Amino acid sequence: KANLEWIGSLSHGASFLNLFRLQGVPDWFSGSYILSPGHPFAQNYFNQTALVIFSFLIPILALLSFLLVKKGSQLKELIFFWFLSLVGMFFVAGTHPPLGFIYELIYNYVPGFIIFRSPYYKFGSLLFIGVGVLVAFSLGAVIKLINSKFKVQIFRKAITFCLLVTFIGVWILFDYKLY
Repeated sequence: KANLEWIGSLSHGASFLNLFRLQGVPDWFSGSYILSPGHPFAQNYFNQTALVIFSFLIPILALLSFLLVKKGSQLKELIFFWFLSLVGMFFVAGTHPPLGFIYELIYNYVPGFIIFRSPYYKFGSLLFIGVGVLVAFSLGAVIKLINSKFKVQIFRKAITFCLLVTFIGVWILFDYKLY
């Protein structure tokens, strides 16, 4: 019983919307959808418009990978990582509704599953690796697509460099509170 209450407290902010945006960190919340006032930067990621918009770009880029795939073998790999992300998202959500009762049933009746009493910390890597690969594929495909429009090699290299610097810069700005 106490372990389920612990899982519940870690699962407060792990809604699928938050997890899709990679924002379901248990430390950020002090209750159901209540941001912890003592956390140094949780408020920023939910209240600053630019950061909220960027957080929605992550799942958009992940979904975009399916529109940009060209080869059948790549599609199989993308499906694997998409499945990995979905499984990770389900388990990271822990006991959070609407599917939290399934996690609770697995926790109560599958022998050995009790070691997974911290769903975000135990399964978060599944979600992050899956989404990371899908986003990386999308960015690579977009760079290839843009490069195919330019015939001169120097333009290709310049465009690739600019896109990479832009993405890295935006990512650093998104994580500015972590530095």
